[in-house]
Amino acid sequence: MIDNSNPHRLSELVVPENYKIILEPNLNEHTFNGEVNIIIDVINNIDQIIINSAELLIKSVELFSENNNKVGIKNFSNDETLERLTIFLKEEIQNGRYQLNIVFSGILNDKLRGFYRSEFVDEDGKKHIIATTQFESTHARRAFPCFDEPLFKATFDISLIVPKDQYVVSNSP
Repeated sequence: MIDNSNPHRLSELVVPENYKIILEPNLNEHTFNGEVNIIIDVINNIDQIIINSAELLIKSVELFSENNNKVGIKNFSNDETLERLTIFLKEEIQNGRYQLNIVFSGILNDKLRGFYRSEFVDEDGKKHIIATTQFESTHARRAFPCFDEPLFKATFDISLIVPKDQYVVSNSP
């Protein structure tokens, strides 16, 4: 069953509860690798999951039931025009909680959106590159695959992997 009530919105048949995100930026190469594990609540039987994704290379997708059984995935496709990742399941799944795991990579762009790179000059005149984020209003999908619409509220656990000589600053607890 697919909820096509509004072609411009994600289906409300799948709702995110929690994201566990790991991002590993490479400032020298202007790239990043990532993994997101999303706990989702499936409201009704479905045979595909659609979430937002833009400017990301999706490397792998796995889905597990609440009792940790692997759910078969037929394939997945990333539509850059609609900024959506569609995951086609081998069989219809029942309502319940699942864990969706996605491994991906992306470019630290210079477009001031998503997970992007910026520069600053220190007091000694030396230029530094930093990675920063701009997720409003719909740019989180450029940093990690997600339900990137205001309707979907969830909790987030975010980790960054950086070299020892770099540090991470966050405005969230």
